Amino acid sequence: MSKIFTLTLNPAVDHNIIVESFKTGEVMRSIQSTVTAAGKGINVARTLTCLRNSAEAFCLVGKQEAHHYKSLRTSRFKLQMVPVEGATRSNITIADSRGKLAAHLQTQGFRVREEQLQKITRDLENQAGEGDVLVISGSTPDGVPAGYYEQLIRNCSKKGYRVIFDSSGSHYKNGLEGIPDVIKPNIEELKELSGSDIRTVADIIREAKMLNYKGIGMVFISRGKKGVLLSVKDQPGYWTASVTPGAGTREGNEIGCGDAMIAGIALSLLHSYETEDLLRMAVACGAANLLSKGPGVVAPDDVQNLFSQAVVKYHRGSPA
Repeated sequence: MSKIFTLTLNPAVDHNIIVESFKTGEVMRSIQSTVTAAGKGINVARTLTCLRNSAEAFCLVGKQEAHHYKSLRTSRFKLQMVPVEGATRSNITIADSRGKLAAHLQTQGFRVREEQLQKITRDLENQAGEGDVLVISGSTPDGVPAGYYEQLIRNCSKKGYRVIFDSSGSHYKNGLEGIPDVIKPNIEELKELSGSDIRTVADIIREAKMLNYKGIGMVFISRGKKGVLLSVKDQPGYWTASVTPGAGTREGNEIGCGDAMIAGIALSLLHSYETEDLLRMAVACGAANLLSKGPGVVAPDDVQNLFSQAVVKYHRGSPA
């Protein structure tokens, strides 16, 4: 039976602080605060287990924060950690009582040694089975060589993994040379990858098709509240998908929505969904994260409702 694996080289402990209202330059007392073991691949695995699916997450973790990550283990959430000297980085998010994001701060984390990187790579590659889905997600800590993601993607693809790659910066650009099956840049990341000025949907699709021509099967372009665009290799047109949560209480915020969307894509690949349903699941999971507290946390009922409400369309030919 095929499985979903995730890799997080640079996890983060999320410190989420809620204040009544955010006022610059003033002392504010929190009305609620939480500490959560996170990181992009960890969040993807969390979404999958919320939807009663199994996931196996591989990650590097600073030794002093390892207890946060050990607490994630359940019968569905399998965790394979490689401890590293130094601290796991922190993400500090401050939002007001209405859920409006006020600030998001990131600290510097550990540096990984070559033997630690080799161990997690070897462990991950040895798990590969034909038809398994691998989500390689997030930034890299200091100590990771420039060509690491490219070589990992090539090796894992040869072993049978279907690879979803979601990163940023130079490691993202280098990793694309390994030809992953699926990527999900946002508009700013697409600009960085292409070196082009992107202003219109036609610009977006042009650059997405260029990535398809290089061999990447599915290029999702995340557009926040506008949903996603999808360009599929060997299809002349493109897809759009969006869904808007109702006016009810939103307990979450934007942090983790992209990871929840990736989880929806991974689950759809695992179960061989048709493209329309794959897009419905992707935007439903992303939007459902807004309705629950915690990065990657979704409620199955919310996902089911949003799945049925999603608007998906295939556009033949290129946009005007």
